[in-house]
Amino acid sequence: RRVQVNVGRTAVISCPAFGSPEPSISWLKNGQPLITDNRHALLNGGRQLEISDTSADDDARYTCIATNDIGLADLETYLQVVGAPVISGGKQEMIEVLVNEPKDLICDASGTEPIEIEWLRDGKAIEFGGGPRSATSYLQVSSRGRILHILSAQVTDSARYTCIAQNSAGDAKKIYDLAVLVPPTINETSSSPPLQTIIPGTGFAVECNVYAIPDAQVCILHLKTEKC
Repeated sequence: RRVQVNVGRTAVISCPAFGSPEPSISWLKNGQPLITDNRHALLNGGRQLEISDTSADDDARYTCIATNDIGLADLETYLQVVGAPVISGGKQEMIEVLVNEPKDLICDASGTEPIEIEWLRDGKAIEFGGGPRSATSYLQVSSRGRILHILSAQVTDSARYTCIAQNSAGDAKKIYDLAVLVPPTINETSSSPPLQTIIPGTGFAVECNVYAIPDAQVCILHLKTEKC
């Protein structure tokens, strides 16, 4: 049989032994005699093993053995100590991706299963379902939710994404700040024409409208001096 307890809580394992004459009861942990201490106490004549402030070290196979002059009987109990999930790689990560390129956000969550994974975008749950350009049209998940695939990053995808991993013992979170980068492009329509005619001695202006993320440094090159 199996008993499950959240880490830090108290676990009680029962040994419903009876007989005539009254049996004596002993306990094993993973096949070795159990040593009682301030966290491991035997109650009700040894018929209950109480483990307080459980930790991962208490995750084991426990055997109670009841013996009298006639014979013996034993019962095995597997104690599973459930800890809250852990996400590797720190609590926050800065990620950059070029526009129209794919990008994966990896939520490497470990711990006692089952672990449920939820993704948020700017604090709101991502719903994987819908029509064109809905979540599933360019966002997908795999590996039981642990990988969020951005199939073709757009400027509007720049946001804060949060992975939440949760089980019965608690949860863990990791934040991904995604920046979608755009290489410089010149808007020829709103920029100065490539050929301008001016009267000698008068001034002129050259306008170069550039779009980029982050903002680009613009240099207007003089062909003769090859300097900005």
